[in-house]
Amino acid sequence: MILIDFLNRLKYEYSTIDQLGPATYYARLSSIFVLLELDGTRLDAEYELGLEKLLDKMADFNEDDLENGLAEEEIKTLINKVKIGLALIINTIEQE
Repeated sequence: MILIDFLNRLKYEYSTIDQLGPATYYARLSSIFVLLELDGTRLDAEYELGLEKLLDKMADFNEDDLENGLAEEEIKTLINKVKIGLALIINTIEQE
């Protein structure tokens, strides 16, 4: 994936993440975390974007917070954390 496609995908995920619910959050967030881990890490190294700490924090959310069967309030909290992380990543890339 090239940088502009990555940025557009992050913007899409950011703009639609609030629509997730108990039936859809796990697969969608898992997909976002894979995208960040694979393409985000590669593009960060390639373009020296300075995303390492943000990507590490997002990986921590994946490892520590993402589980099947979370209560609705836990889902909202996790979605909010991911949304803030995506906003920071988008902002950092756009500043480059």
